[in-house]
Amino acid sequence: MHLAAQQLPHLSDAQAADMVVDTFLRGLGAQQPAR
Repeated sequence: MHLAAQQLPHLSDAQAADMVVDTFLRGLGAQQPAR
């Protein structure tokens, strides 16, 4: 998770973590609701 934050310094920790979770869920085939 820290790698995502390091690669995207313009994102806040919360945004980076949210994107990591979203990517992880997409990898599992789960559909995230639009925000």
